[in-house]
Amino acid sequence: MKRFALGFYICLQASLCWAHPAGHQRIAQLDDLLAEQGGSHAVYVARALEYLSLGEWTAALADLNRAAELGNSVALQMARGKYHDSLGDHATAASLYRELVLGNSGGAEAHLNLARSLARANQIDASAAAYDSYFALLPVSHPGDYRSAAELMVSRGEEGRRAALRLLDDGLIRLGPNSQLQRLAVTLEQESGQHDRALVRWNTMGPTLNHNSFWQLEMAVLEQSAGHMPAAERRLQAAMTELESQRKTPARMGLLKEAAELMASIRAIR
Repeated sequence: MKRFALGFYICLQASLCWAHPAGHQRIAQLDDLLAEQGGSHAVYVARALEYLSLGEWTAALADLNRAAELGNSVALQMARGKYHDSLGDHATAASLYRELVLGNSGGAEAHLNLARSLARANQIDASAAAYDSYFALLPVSHPGDYRSAAELMVSRGEEGRRAALRLLDDGLIRLGPNSQLQRLAVTLEQESGQHDRALVRWNTMGPTLNHNSFWQLEMAVLEQSAGHMPAAERRLQAAMTELESQRKTPARMGLLKEAAELMASIRAIR
C-alpha cells in the first residue's frame, strides 16, 4: 500500500482544520483542489471523510470508489473502515482494519480502530486483545484513551465490565496513579456491588490528591456505601474541620454543605 497518501492526507487535514471552517466549507476547499489537480487519490479520501462527518454516505462512498480507481493506500483502507463503522457494519470495518494490522500498516490507529469496531460488534475478547496491542504500541497513551476504551467495553455488559476493570488497572500500572482512571474503576466496582473494593481503590489516591477535602468527602461516601458508618462520620468531621479552617470559596462552601448533609443522613440512620 502507498504510505505517502496517508501522510499527505494528515498534512491536508491539518491545513484545512487550521482555519476551522464548517464541514461544507472544507468540502468546497477540497473541490477546488480537485479542480486544480484533475483528480487526486488523497484528496478524494479526504473529501470522503468530510462527507462521512456530515452523514452524507452516498457522496462519501462515491469518493471512496473514485480514490480506489486511482490506487490503494493505508488512508483509503482506513476511510473504508470508518465508512462501514458509520453504517453500523462493524464486522466489515473490523475486517478492513485487521488487514492493516496484519500487514503492519496504519500504525497504532489501525489497532485502535480495530479494537473499537470489535467492541461495537460485541466481540469483547477480540476487542480487548486489540486494545492490548494498541496500548503496547503506545504505552504512555493519554488517560482518556484508556477511559474511552473502558467505557466502550462497559457498554457490552458484565463481561465487558470485567474487561474494562482489567484495562483500567493496566493503564494505572503504565501511567501511575491517575484519578480519572481510578474514579471510573471505583464507579464500576460500586455498580457491581463491590463497595469495599471501591473503597480500597479510592484510598490509594490519597497521596496523589494530597488527602484534600474533596478526596475526604468521596472517601466518606464510599465508606457509607460499604456500611462503615463510624469511619465515614470521622472522615466527614475531619473534612468539615479542614474546610472551615480554609479561606471561604464557593467550591469549598459547596463541599462543606455536602459534607454536612451526608453527616446528617448518617446520624439519622444511627
